[in-house]
Amino acid sequence: MPKLVHWEIPVVDMKRAQEFYEKLFGWKFQSWGEAGDYTLFDSGESTGGALMKVDKMPEPAIRVYVGVDDMPAVLDRAVALGGKVGQPKSDIGGGMGFAGSLLDPWGCLIGLWSEK
Repeated sequence: MPKLVHWEIPVVDMKRAQEFYEKLFGWKFQSWGEAGDYTLFDSGESTGGALMKVDKMPEPAIRVYVGVDDMPAVLDRAVALGGKVGQPKSDIGGGMGFAGSLLDPWGCLIGLWSEK
């Protein structure tokens, strides 16, 4: 089965986005390229991602889920950092865990998943 190998989050303000995601998830960033419009981050897993500078936010087309241990705390932290709750923590059913989502300060939808 194909696996997720890389994902990108579009952002309009690279510096603020790096601060938001570092404080929210603890991700560490490394600028890539000369223009500073693409920044790789390490989530501690084999699947990597990047913040990609855009002039205007695109309409949401794909949702990436970030695994977290304490979803209510992450949602609260997102709000404190200028984001919004997209969907509160809810039981997926069938013993599959819990899902929720947040909107970053620029409206990018980030899915959350937790086992408990």
